[in-house]
Amino acid sequence: MAKQIIDDRRYIVIPEFRHSIGKKMPTGDVLSEEIVVPGRRLEFVDVRLEQTVDGLRPDVIGVTSDGIEILIEVYVTHAVTGDKRERFAKKNLVELDLSMLPQDLVTNEQLFAEEVLSEASREWISCQLYREEIKAAHQTLHEKVKRFITDHRASVEQAEIERQQRRLAEQAAEKRKVEIESRKSQLREKYSRKLEQLQTQTSDQQRQEPRLDSGTLQAIAQRLRLDVLPAALAHEQNGDWIFRVHRTVWQAFIYERFIQGNSRISLRTNDVKRAVVREFGLVEWIAELINLKHKHKVQGGKRGQWYGKKGVWFFTDAENRMIPSPYLLVLNYLKRLAREGLLTLEHRGGDSFTVKFDSFSALDGYRAEQAEKARLVELEGENAALELRKPVRAEPEWQRLAEIERRKKYTEDNEKRIAHLLALVNSLFVKKGVKDVKRCNHCSHFQELTDGDSCKECNCSTLWDIELTSSYLETLPHRLRCLRLFPPMGAGHREHG
Repeated sequence: MAKQIIDDRRYIVIPEFRHSIGKKMPTGDVLSEEIVVPGRRLEFVDVRLEQTVDGLRPDVIGVTSDGIEILIEVYVTHAVTGDKRERFAKKNLVELDLSMLPQDLVTNEQLFAEEVLSEASREWISCQLYREEIKAAHQTLHEKVKRFITDHRASVEQAEIERQQRRLAEQAAEKRKVEIESRKSQLREKYSRKLEQLQTQTSDQQRQEPRLDSGTLQAIAQRLRLDVLPAALAHEQNGDWIFRVHRTVWQAFIYERFIQGNSRISLRTNDVKRAVVREFGLVEWIAELINLKHKHKVQGGKRGQWYGKKGVWFFTDAENRMIPSPYLLVLNYLKRLAREGLLTLEHRGGDSFTVKFDSFSALDGYRAEQAEKARLVELEGENAALELRKPVRAEPEWQRLAEIERRKKYTEDNEKRIAHLLALVNSLFVKKGVKDVKRCNHCSHFQELTDGDSCKECNCSTLWDIELTSSYLETLPHRLRCLRLFPPMGAGHREHG
């Protein structure tokens, strides 16, 4: 029935043709080409059924207009055998598979014809229609192989060139490294003695630094109008021996030049450092290393080199770290004064400061005021607690009025005493031009330095040296009120007349 349909209709749709060829390269890569020809309708000018051709007898032979024979085997119960495949290998043989068609489709003439002619599964058992395409594919693959071999050879040659270049570069780098190490050794040799001296100097057991005799210490204290030099003027740091004077001398210089009498001014660390170096200079042998390190850091920074942050390029990192920095010494000292309370760091991580108090006495006065305020707050709290613990009882009116009168008189007497002392200081400072006076620790009387070592008013022998600065005069009324010149009776203080 299927054979008759082909004979009647004189055409069939032949299946898609696929063919792959490949070649394995010595590198293991596989190059390939694939021919794909879509299925298409093929018209016949002649159809012969079950006719023997060259000893072969296919179910159908369709002949095209150009004389090409298409052999068709209809597979209903038996597929094309291996023997037939071999015998038909040089022919154009299509197997038409009708083995799985359902019965209702087979009995429908129109649908069955569609299956036979175009819809049913079909495949090429052998095909000679596309020899030219296969030949072209072989030629394309051949060109691919040639290009691959050429490219691979060029790649191998380039890899060898690059390997040689790397080897030469490594040799040049090694040679350069040897030259640099040789140059470093030559340059470092010039400073070897100073580096050995620096190593010795940084050892705690063998460090040598300027001495400070008692006479110099006393002279500094007198010049700064201090009874005792505070610890902030003897701040020890690693490397502070690089200046040609004892640390207390250059630290006192900073205090006297930049802080004393200079309230609220701004300080830049570099300005202070330059002033210290100009005033005292650096130890000669270390100055050369310090300047060399600074020079190389500047050069390295401009060139974008690593030693822009470390220092001398032909010194080791440890040697560069050993060389002290005058800038860091001064910066750390100013930070010490900031922790003390004399200065305020303007910006976190910066190196500019503002003078908060222009003297240690002003700072001490401020601390005394704060301590007195804290003491009064504590005392008030204690008195309040005592009052809470007292039994509640009505206070006689006469007693309440007497207490009010007593406190009123105390306040009046205290203010009179303060006014008297302020007038006394004003007469000394304004009328006589006296700047250095003494204050009695007992009655707060002020007198000139030439008036002896005991108070002219109460004969107390404890007198404090006072410098009448503008800041001291401004805060004097508050200072005197904090001293409680006329405390209430029974508070443990002597009332001054």
